[in-house]
Amino acid sequence: MARPVLPGLLIVGAGVLFLLGGLVLVGLGGVTGEVGVTLGAATILVGLLIPLLPRRKGALGVASLVLGTLSIYFSLAGFVVGLFLVILGSTLTFIWVPPSGAGPAATSSPTSPAR
Repeated sequence: MARPVLPGLLIVGAGVLFLLGGLVLVGLGGVTGEVGVTLGAATILVGLLIPLLPRRKGALGVASLVLGTLSIYFSLAGFVVGLFLVILGSTLTFIWVPPSGAGPAATSSPTSPAR
């Protein structure tokens, strides 16, 4: 797999569930639901960035775990399924390794002389 697409999709799914949990809390009244909606949107953004910025997988994985932890209070943990998805997606993000031939070493640099 050239990019970590599956972890990103799992985290986006968790973000959607966090968003729905926040909307439920907004319907019940209270500020925590509004924060939950924001957490859901931020989690979706992080999930979309993981396949686009695979070199930042460590920071994005930590960010998704922090957002998942905060969702326990602010958005009903995405009905518990969202929390499970974000933990699974973050773990897959951390263990993903790029293919051996897909790095800057595999391409010639523009400053090296052509032979």
